[in-house]
Amino acid sequence: MSNLKEKIRIYASDSIVFSSLLGFMYCMAGLVRRRRGSIDHIKSTLSMAQKSATIMGRPINITIEPTNICNLKCPVCETGAGVLGRERRTMTMDQFKKIIQKIGRHTNTIMFYFMGEPFLNKHAYKMIRYAKDSGIPFVDSCTNGEFIQPGRLIDSGLDRVSFQIGGMTQDTHQIYRVNGDLARTINNLKETLRLKRERSSSLQIETGFIVMKHNEHEIDKYKRYMSELGVDRASVIAPCVRTIDQG
Repeated sequence: MSNLKEKIRIYASDSIVFSSLLGFMYCMAGLVRRRRGSIDHIKSTLSMAQKSATIMGRPINITIEPTNICNLKCPVCETGAGVLGRERRTMTMDQFKKIIQKIGRHTNTIMFYFMGEPFLNKHAYKMIRYAKDSGIPFVDSCTNGEFIQPGRLIDSGLDRVSFQIGGMTQDTHQIYRVNGDLARTINNLKETLRLKRERSSSLQIETGFIVMKHNEHEIDKYKRYMSELGVDRASVIAPCVRTIDQG
């Protein structure tokens, strides 16, 4: 047993070193290309390699929560289940601007979503445009797709969006996506794809299939359908459950 533990320790240590080296090479490439946040990335990578308790670099990938409100009641989600434990709030445009002004110089990527449906925020498209106009290289978002305005989404300058569904029929979709409207999501996805082609947009349009016991038989159908639509990537999202029964 002690020999096994030692092998695991050595393997883990080697993996950290290897990851650090890869990270360092990525950082150096970023310096050459003048990628935003490269210096901070190098500092953080060195901190990790040294197993330092203090991270020297500032974060370069930032998650911003436009709202923690959602129209769905997904049972595994803290917001959907009503157990988030904090006040329901929506970020104002002024608050968003202050954040970007503070973090913009060292931020490479913004994840524009967290515990809520981001496009329920009426300022969502303006926020994305402000981030892009402020020089943020990559802005990413994730949505249930029901409140997307395809034209505004394309025009916002968003770099990537993922439409996430819970099934290929309304019956299976609504088991997890409680109160969800699959047809509405698919229609918005189709229109976003159409406008992307029409306007020669560089927006990466992806989809996610939240797989659980009740819908796993639809995975192949999902992959074929999204391939026919022409999405950039169709992912199958591993179950995220609180109990075995939910899986």
